[in-house]
Amino acid sequence: MWVSERRVLDELGYHLLAGAGGDGPASLMDETRQGENLGLGTAFISER
Repeated sequence: MWVSERRVLDELGYHLLAGAGGDGPASLMDETRQGENLGLGTAFISER
């Protein structure tokens, strides 16, 4: 039986900039999903 494990890299994080980009804060959800898919453990949310 195969067990699917997902490795979370707690020591790595990424920044989310709420006011950056043409889509504004709405793009944060897509960026958050991308970070989760990469296995990054921490998101830092900042204002522009």
